[in-house]
Formats: sequence, C-alpha cells, structure tokens
Amino acid sequence: MKTKDAIELKPGDKVMHKRYGLCEVREVMLCGESLFGVIVRPENDAGKRLLAADSGTNIPDVFEDSVRCLTRHQPDAARHEQAE
Repeated sequence: MKTKDAIELKPGDKVMHKRYGLCEVREVMLCGESLFGVIVRPENDAGKRLLAADSGTNIPDVFEDSVRCLTRHQPDAARHEQAE
C-alpha cells in the first residue's frame, strides 16, 4: 500500500497484512501531515495467535509503520468485477 492510500484509511476499514492476514484498522496515526503508522487488529484466530506469539503478550493490536505490509481488503465480489 502506498503512504497516500494508508493516510486515507479509516477506523473499521479492512486491510490484508502480509503476516497476520485480514485485519481491521483501529487507528491511523499522523504526525502533522506525515504518516506515523497504522494500528490494526487481526480478525482471524491464526493471525491473533501469530501476533501473540510474535509479541509475547495478549495485546490484540499491532502498530505497523511499514505500510508496504498492508493492502486494502477487497471482498470476493469486488475482485471478480475487477477481473472482468
């Protein structure tokens, strides 16, 4: 995801994280006009378990400062329309 696209994310939006899978955007953190990072929460059990193992805690959210690890989630119907 490009920085300008990440800045446009809103809480509740769905994104795909390269490591944790489908996630919900919790907050987009800005420093003035610049992107500081995005806080996301994995939505599936595998992503939650992986995050807990990576962090060594039960904190449900992850701060992602590399937005290249994120892509905007597209439900199946939207993917099929784009393919046509």
